[in-house]
Amino acid sequence: MSRICLVSHPRSGSTSLLRTLTKKAEISATYEMFHMNEDVVVEHLKHALSDESIEIIKEKSAELGFDSLKEFYQIDSLKYLDLVHSLIEGSDFIFKIFPYHIKSEKNLKKLVSSCDFVIFLSRNSLHSCISNQVAQKVGTYANVDTSGVEVDFDEKEFKRWHNHIYDFFLQVKSASSVEKTRTLDETYEQIYLSDSLEGNVSRIATFAKLRTREESINIPLLKKQDKRRLASEKVSNPKALLNFLDKIELPKLDEVTSSMPLRKI
Repeated sequence: MSRICLVSHPRSGSTSLLRTLTKKAEISATYEMFHMNEDVVVEHLKHALSDESIEIIKEKSAELGFDSLKEFYQIDSLKYLDLVHSLIEGSDFIFKIFPYHIKSEKNLKKLVSSCDFVIFLSRNSLHSCISNQVAQKVGTYANVDTSGVEVDFDEKEFKRWHNHIYDFFLQVKSASSVEKTRTLDETYEQIYLSDSLEGNVSRIATFAKLRTREESINIPLLKKQDKRRLASEKVSNPKALLNFLDKIELPKLDEVTSSMPLRKI
């Protein structure tokens, strides 16, 4: 069975991509199995594992001397990943990692080197940053219309957000290059802001050599929580935002169709 890592960040469409991919191809997904909240990890593991299998993981964690499941996947990330993979029967399997998930660079490199494929999924960092702030403001990350919600643009917060994602991607790309792991770069804009969601997902499935399902499936369109096209329409201080974009020579970042710049800010 192939092991696939989706390297992404919050508000990038990663959950929607995994949900769609599991409908299109014969693959199991454990979503954020390295999340900082152990309860979230358990809920995400349930997408691919039975309650009995999750208990086996917890028992193994205690057997190895860890005080919690979180301590297990943070300290011995690869052994945890190997155990989860061994409990998924008969299908390829994909999981995702975000910045902050794996604290140890050594552990991160081990995880990447153990994967057959690595998919990088990024989104316009300005829109994803604002989307994350909006989600925090309304108290939920899904199924809520946020078109009327505004937040304050903070230059320092955005730079921290963008540069941390950039550094994280660069770190994983470096590890992938050393191990010669097959990689694929995708963007939210390429996948979701085009007219061919199914075609884009099929392309990703082909890259990872996944067995696609023969029967026709209904892939739901991404439900947009916010239909505003400009980041400056989503903040209470648009002039400050636009002046900042001019200063860093990235005025197009204001547009929702613009991808994340491949440089530090």
